[in-house]
Order: sequence, then structure tokens, then C-alpha cells
Amino acid sequence: MHFTDYETMGMFQHPTKAVMLETYAGTAIVGWAGSIERQLIGMEDEYKSLKNQEYADKLHVFLHTWQDNVISGSMNVEVLQLLEAAAAQNAADPWKLANYFSNLRDSLRKLIAAQEELPVGDEPQPGNRRKSRSQPPGEFGPTAEPPPEGGAAGGAPPVTGVQVPT
Repeated sequence: MHFTDYETMGMFQHPTKAVMLETYAGTAIVGWAGSIERQLIGMEDEYKSLKNQEYADKLHVFLHTWQDNVISGSMNVEVLQLLEAAAAQNAADPWKLANYFSNLRDSLRKLIAAQEELPVGDEPQPGNRRKSRSQPPGEFGPTAEPPPEGGAAGGAPPVTGVQVPT
């Protein structure tokens, strides 16, 4: 059974393993990023028509940074951090759009925090579970051939237990 939130999961009495539910849907993130891009294009055009070249240039540079580092539904943290740094720089500048960029910076920080909360590494994911937590994954262990019959390298007998000095 698939759950989309913790409240629904809590209504059922049968035991279930809690999984980390994503905070944001990938399609919503892509839609949000497209909306920001359209806003930036609109603001750049507006300031060009007002002959405010300084604002238009700042928006142009940020827009190219935004377009060169596309936010996809999988949310690459490095891309988000790069965009957050660029937004923070524009938020720190003393200009009329500093508040816009500080809100954008904060939104990117929220996305970074949400991405960092997701399980990573060897935590079992839905559909990719091992039979037990004690069972190692398939790629676990050495890939080298075992030592030749009769002992380890150099002819020494294999160690079979702990040796206590006398």
C-alpha cells in the first residue's frame, strides 16, 4: 500500500515501515523554477524598457545563472547551492529587488534543507529492500580471489582464531 502523507499512514492498524515522504513533488519544483524564470525574464524586459541598464544587467546575469543550472525534479544539491549563493549576492546588494532575491534565497535554502533530510546511502528505499538489515548488500565484501589452498601468502598457516601469548 502506498501512502502520500503520515496522517493517512497513521489511520491503518496493520504494521507498516515508515518511509521518508518527500516534502516537495518533483513536478511542483519544476513548475516553481519555470515560474521564477518567467518572472526574471519579465523583470529584465521591464527594466530594459525603463532604460535602467544597471538593474537589467544584474537580472540578465542572474537569469543566465538560473538557466545554466536547471532545477529538475531530482534536485541536485550542488545546483541549488550555486543558485542560493547567486540569489544571496543579489539580496545583499542595495537595490529595489533585494527583497525579491532574499525571498528567493530563502526558498532555495528550504529546498536544500528538504533534500538533505531525505534518506541517502545504505538506508533501504521502497522497492530496493534487502531481506534483513543484517544481510549485506550484494556488492559487499572483497572482490579478490581467496588465498591459495594451504595457507596465506608466504606459506604461513591461516589464522583461525585469536592467539593468546603465553
